[in-house]
Parts: sequence; C-alpha cells; structure tokens
Amino acid sequence: MMKLLRRVVDIKTGSEGPAHDPYSYTQIRVETKHVREDGYALVQDVELHEGLVEECRVRQYIDRRCVSFFTVEGSKDGRIVFEAMTGLTPEMAERCRLRLDTRCRCGSRQVRAENGYPGETLYVCARCDNVVSGHFNEESVR
Repeated sequence: MMKLLRRVVDIKTGSEGPAHDPYSYTQIRVETKHVREDGYALVQDVELHEGLVEECRVRQYIDRRCVSFFTVEGSKDGRIVFEAMTGLTPEMAERCRLRLDTRCRCGSRQVRAENGYPGETLYVCARCDNVVSGHFNEESVR
C-alpha cells in the first residue's frame, strides 16, 4: 500500500518539425510522489507527447535514483500507458490543470473551452459566461 503525497500536472504546447511545415504538439506531464510501506519515496514521472511523434515516456525514481525508464510509441498505446500509470486520461489532466489556473470573478472554478478567432481558445465561466482566460496558438494561423 502506497500513500499519495503529491500530483503535479504540467502542459506545454508549441510547434515542431521543419520551419516551412510546422506541426503543433501537446505535451502533458504528470508527476506523482508516493511513500511506500518501507518509508522510501517513489516518484513517477509520466509524459505524453502528442504531435509529429506520439509517445509516452515513463520514469520511476526511488530516493532520487532512476530505477525504471521506458518509452511507448504510438498514439493508442501511449494513451493506454498514460492512463494506467497516472489514473487520468489526457483530457482529465488538461481539465485539472485548467481548474488550478483559473478562477472567475464570481468565484467559480468551472470553465469551458470555446473557440474564438482562428488559433484562439477562450475559457469561459460556466456560471456567468465571463471570459476567464484565453490561449492563442500562433502556429495555427501561419
């Protein structure tokens, strides 16, 4: 039996590939820290990269020593490994990160994503329809 101490979700987006034909990518990283029954800390770092190359990288550390590292390529297999190792789907991880970063003036943390102009994503409060924050992907309009 392990006790979960911490879960950190980090999301990066950008472009990769040649300059004349770039591709967008999303990289979702979930780091969890557990304490094992024997008192050692187990840190698990799972990273799902969806873009030109789709893969899932898993690293496991016990007391800062890497004890396991593997990579799974392919979108379907990578998502299955990501879900099995973190307990979250990639969509759930994105929602978790979004809820941590946003809060409306009315106090609500419930937001929904809506498309604005090309390349623009707006995060709108589910309660009062205020625009809470936004994201602009410059690569999608070039």
